Amino acid sequence: MLQKVLDAIGVDSELVRISELDIKFCLGCLNCMKKQGKCAIKDDVPEFLEKLLAAKVIVVASPNYYYTVSSLIKNVIDRSISS
Repeated sequence: MLQKVLDAIGVDSELVRISELDIKFCLGCLNCMKKQGKCAIKDDVPEFLEKLLAAKVIVVASPNYYYTVSSLIKNVIDRSISS
């Protein structure tokens, strides 16, 4: 469904499926705070966040689980503090 929305907008876009990325859970180590945004975890988050920060528009789609987004989206939000 999201691809249809992106096609209808008619602008350059990229559909990123976070379920296909290696995104680990935040450790709560605060390394990102101590080292100017440098996360201690080695995964796909830095490259994904670069795309997010460079985007003019971000469209998020998620299943609705008990009136909130999926745990994958929540995990990305938690990990985005390092950017």
